[in-house]
Amino acid sequence: MMKKKLLHTFILILALVNTNQLLIAQKGYDSKRKIKLDKLQEDYRILREIIEAVHPGLYLYQTPEKMTKTFDDYYLKINRDLTELEFYKLIVPMLDSIHCGHTSAELSPEYYNKLYSKPLIPFDIEIIDNKFFVKKNWIDSLDLLPGTEILTINGFTAKEIIDSISPSISCDSYQRAYKLFRMALHFRLHFAKYFDQTEKFELSITQPKDSIQEQLVVSGIGWKELQRKDTLPTPKPLSYEIIDSISTCVLRIESFSMGYIGLFGIDYKVFFKDVFTQICRKNIQNLVIDIRGNDGGNPEVFITLLKYLMYKSFNVYSKSVIQTQVYPKVFFKYSDLPRKYSKKWISSFTESINGEIVVKPTDKFIETLIQQPEDTIFRGNLYILTDAGSYSAASVLPSFLKSNQKVTLFGEETGGTASGNTGGIIPTVNLPKSKIRINVPLASTVINSNNLIWGRGVTPHFSIQRKPEDIIDNRDRQMEYLMNYIRFSKDSLPDNYFEIKLKKEGSSINGESQYIEGFRFSINIPDEYKTKGLDNDQFIKLVDDKKITGILTSPNQKITPLQFEIVNHRGFDDIYMKTSLGYFLWEKFEIKNDTLSFVINWWYCSPATQKDLQILQMAKSLLLDSTDWNSNDDRKCEDDIECNKWSLFCALRNSSIQVTGEYNHHNTAMQTVRNIIFELNPEIEFEHALMDCNNSENTNFSDIIRILDIAVNKIKQQLAEKE
Repeated sequence: MMKKKLLHTFILILALVNTNQLLIAQKGYDSKRKIKLDKLQEDYRILREIIEAVHPGLYLYQTPEKMTKTFDDYYLKINRDLTELEFYKLIVPMLDSIHCGHTSAELSPEYYNKLYSKPLIPFDIEIIDNKFFVKKNWIDSLDLLPGTEILTINGFTAKEIIDSISPSISCDSYQRAYKLFRMALHFRLHFAKYFDQTEKFELSITQPKDSIQEQLVVSGIGWKELQRKDTLPTPKPLSYEIIDSISTCVLRIESFSMGYIGLFGIDYKVFFKDVFTQICRKNIQNLVIDIRGNDGGNPEVFITLLKYLMYKSFNVYSKSVIQTQVYPKVFFKYSDLPRKYSKKWISSFTESINGEIVVKPTDKFIETLIQQPEDTIFRGNLYILTDAGSYSAASVLPSFLKSNQKVTLFGEETGGTASGNTGGIIPTVNLPKSKIRINVPLASTVINSNNLIWGRGVTPHFSIQRKPEDIIDNRDRQMEYLMNYIRFSKDSLPDNYFEIKLKKEGSSINGESQYIEGFRFSINIPDEYKTKGLDNDQFIKLVDDKKITGILTSPNQKITPLQFEIVNHRGFDDIYMKTSLGYFLWEKFEIKNDTLSFVINWWYCSPATQKDLQILQMAKSLLLDSTDWNSNDDRKCEDDIECNKWSLFCALRNSSIQVTGEYNHHNTAMQTVRNIIFELNPEIEFEHALMDCNNSENTNFSDIIRILDIAVNKIKQQLAEKE
């Protein structure tokens, strides 16, 4: 991993420097030289004009009014002469407010040459729960073990360091975990930019499995020395291993970048063909795709992979959009995108009916082109491992598969958003006076995916977080969980995995399992299966024939019936379990060795119906003006009914019962409203979205109506598309 990190850093610096003098401080460069105020203001005006003209995602997370105010506010902060680094620190929070991971700033080549000529922090870190832990120590004589917690560096706490560096690391939406991942990956570089470079570093630490605080002074390490010590081979960007004992292929993809893959002499098309030929010949049943730490690359690479995973023709993106077809002169003057190439790029787009500038339907953009599957399609069990470092193309892949194919995700929420990103061509704008370089994406893409929470990453079915002891034990907890899952050794699996042991009792087969917060459920199966057993297809047919029954027992022993039905989800038959708590989708349903197992998808929305629209419209009719609104929801709706004063939750609950005759806590109308709340507030983690949003001091009555209006329009759009 360190070798890959060093190589990535080297490539980054090489791209910035464009010279053979890497790591040699430029003669005459003075990092403390002040740049005149008027020159800084000129750079800022150039930057603003270009971003406002060409950036396709400028208003994804900010209104035009807020973004204009942000631009104005940061211009006013430029009120004196500044060094290059000071100017950089001033503008990166402005860029961060766009919430686009592909919009980033880099200091000049001369600055990086200077930085890497001085001593650097001599250890790698991993950030877990906002704490710093030593991952690798590069000084042999230093007693700094893996798993050691770094409390302070030169007197600065982990929180102070994180808060200082965070604005300089761009991310999509509010994906803080991605920022922390990137911060840890290039920690010595980030620390050197934001804190004085010193020959030695004063540390406050606690040793692994010890609470005693120690003080330590360590010497820095030179960049050349760091390269010399790192003798481990660099991991190949594409590799695989077949584990015959469990009929599993583990496909590790470090990057989707054609350039990075090409450095290793690998033809990705030949590689994928060889892998899936082997899988087919050996009849491998399980495929694990590990894209942890993969920061993206070219769509051609992951689309080639998808051809071996999709059962039918597909296109990954629903649309690709640009901001303008007329780029300003200042853009061509200061960016590295040739005017000739940009004309060809722009000519591939046309204005749509709704005013967006989208890829022409006839244009053969691989992003929107319909793709055909290969002959050697994998039809077994598909698993993907993700983490906060899975970004850009490495978020697109799991997002698309989660919505369009049978797949189970393990690990952490991806660092890139599930809905798409701004990327495509990403030219570098060279600010003439400060020499700072700004990466500005030119296209915004939307993934053909559903059940998304706007602004969030791709969430795994099994959320498995790294722990500090994993560093100490050199343990890959996430891969272990997945391997145990495949082996059906499911010790300590996450809480959305369930097993029911099928038992023969009397004349029927009965199964019982722990459910949610003390709830238990049991199912009953017809008598004729008592002796001959039951398989997946038979169970599906019994559910479809309404022959599977069950009960739900609450902690106070209240018993309510369970109902089951079949839903077609992503082209497969899955099971919908209807309970008094709501309706839940069973995914990865399987019966093996008299054990029924499944994963519950808490966020599944069944296709919208007219009843969902009626629920939302009735809820709106209960909230005609602010006097009808209860802004202090306690989720007990009797008072709301009696006083005719409604919280958002109770208005939806009452309307659901009135329209359908029953209450489903997770019906499509209510789930749509919850998702809108998440979309509008991506930086907030709600425990009970409807209640917490309703009761927030930042919520007013007009916000409630706006949420319901958006939900109504979404349901109407879904119904229109269905027709």
